[in-house]
Amino acid sequence: MPELWLIRHGESLGNVDGSGADTELTDVGRQQAGLLRARLHSVGFDLVATSPLRRARETAALAYPAAPARVEPRLREFQTGPDASYLDTSSMSPEDLEALLSVATPPAEHETGRAFRTRIEQWLCGSRNFERVLAFTHYAVVREALTLLTTEAPPRDIGFTSVFVVAQVGATPTVVVRNDISHLEGA
Repeated sequence: MPELWLIRHGESLGNVDGSGADTELTDVGRQQAGLLRARLHSVGFDLVATSPLRRARETAALAYPAAPARVEPRLREFQTGPDASYLDTSSMSPEDLEALLSVATPPAEHETGRAFRTRIEQWLCGSRNFERVLAFTHYAVVREALTLLTTEAPPRDIGFTSVFVVAQVGATPTVVVRNDISHLEGA
């Protein structure tokens, strides 16, 4: 995978109300995704993938309507229970997120940090067969993918519809676009 584009979804109702539920985008989130479209429209991708969560699927449809996104369950947010609750990890400090991912025995029915990390790693390995990949996903998934791919510390804050591009520079995967939200300027 010479080039991986990671996009955090637009603002959702679950982000605003703190519920972590699988909710649709807010009006602001739909505007963010629409502004991202101009950034992506001239780029061709071999694979367009999205988390199955509504906020990511809606962002993908609005931001990159040129190709339907393949729903990829491994790109979903950190799952916190059998009722399909998801943890909004964007409000956690990097230290708290790392502590959560290192818990050996989480509460019953919660995803373990190891399972979360493994599914992201498996998706990344499977994506290596493509030249240019676009993934619409979530805060913790972006952070984990960057941690697994590069030696750079992931950012503390990742904006809604933020763009990260990881590319092969020689033998080393390198973040060549980092937390870019320039498409939102002036909105």
